[in-house]
Amino acid sequence: MRPPLPYDTASPARLAAAKAIAEAAVVFPRLAAQPPRTEGLDPRDARLAVAIYRLTVQRWGTLNYLLGKQLQRPPWKLDAPLRGILMTAAAQILFMDRVPAHAVVDDSVELTKKLVRKNAGGLANAALRGLLRDLEGARPGEPWKPARDRLPLERGSMLFKKPVLPDPGQKDKYLSLATSHPADLIETWRRELGDEAVERVCLAGLRHPPMVIAVEAGFDAGMLGKGEETEAEAHERAGFIVWRGTHEGMLAFLKGHPARRVQDAAASLAVAGIGAISPGPKTILDLCAGRGTKTRQLAGMFPESRILTTDMDEKLEGELREAVKDLSGVTAVKFEAVRRDPGHYAADLVVADVPCSNTAVLARRPEARYRYSAQSQAGLVEAQRSVLTLARALVTGAGGRVLYTTCSLLEEENQGQARWAEQTLGLRIEREHLELPGGSELGYQDGSYHAVLNRS
Repeated sequence: MRPPLPYDTASPARLAAAKAIAEAAVVFPRLAAQPPRTEGLDPRDARLAVAIYRLTVQRWGTLNYLLGKQLQRPPWKLDAPLRGILMTAAAQILFMDRVPAHAVVDDSVELTKKLVRKNAGGLANAALRGLLRDLEGARPGEPWKPARDRLPLERGSMLFKKPVLPDPGQKDKYLSLATSHPADLIETWRRELGDEAVERVCLAGLRHPPMVIAVEAGFDAGMLGKGEETEAEAHERAGFIVWRGTHEGMLAFLKGHPARRVQDAAASLAVAGIGAISPGPKTILDLCAGRGTKTRQLAGMFPESRILTTDMDEKLEGELREAVKDLSGVTAVKFEAVRRDPGHYAADLVVADVPCSNTAVLARRPEARYRYSAQSQAGLVEAQRSVLTLARALVTGAGGRVLYTTCSLLEEENQGQARWAEQTLGLRIEREHLELPGGSELGYQDGSYHAVLNRS
């Protein structure tokens, strides 16, 4: 008789992750950025549950494909609880090198017996041990190249003992299954960005991005030292650091200077690109401010300007007000008031960081890739045009500007909208820039797009 499973198999973490994936499977592909519930777990188990969940979402398509080969049936035909257990277990076996694979199998079989039904344990055992038998192992130092017997890892490759993926000659199908991005999204990227860029973008979507913080001019990351609470390193882009310390240490660090903010380096490019405006705008309106990151950047760049900040999501109103309450010259206003009376809130510069597909930040928002569809894109494009139309109504005087920005890589949300604004709203494209995601560990950045539109 097998002895009881030891605590270090981390079944509380696996249970939390499996339950969250089971819930996600019911609504897939309409996944939300909702981590598993970790109430009652100790910090170690809570971190593991979140890590398992994130990896499972990130590699959803690949996991379903490989499990389907073991099960001899599509995984989506399984009960959601069983699917949650199998997918999270496969994610650990394939992509978590510090987790003992056989412990994962044993734990998952026991979870299956308890959460699904006792006789389902055999199915789970066969599928997961079959997956294990097919594995050759991880090669962390071996760069990935398209092949039927290997998957890309964040660093290196995972090799199989036999071909398990489609022929790499079927470019979009192969890349879709190897990197877990929808094939029609890959096809669009290939058409708009080119063959070389599409592989880079798909691999960037498999990264675990670092925590990046914008810092004040002259800040030296070495000043923080190497303590667990405050460890950080300089980012390759000047003015940013990569945070390695604790969450509590980060919160304390952010309070140390008003210029400090959690912000990816690419996300800062839009506002940085208008820094050369001289004289600076008298009034700035941050129209889609979210939690106020770009508002803080604007306040630091234009200390003499009057800045109004708002967001169309009323749920963010309290957070936004709290985020900007200590910023001199910044006032949070209600979006509905701006929409009803644009003349009263007219500005020399209107920043429109519009809702988008998030296809430039899939490393941070892995669930967003599965929501891509022609229908969802049509709705986003229409919403973006509504914001652009309002932004145009808010811009005052000749030479007033709209800064249009997204975290998308799709032309219809980016260059296509800038052209639409020229043709329909009478704005002129002063300049635009598309940044692809990627880079080294200390140089990683998300993707982004921005266009400066001038009211001539």
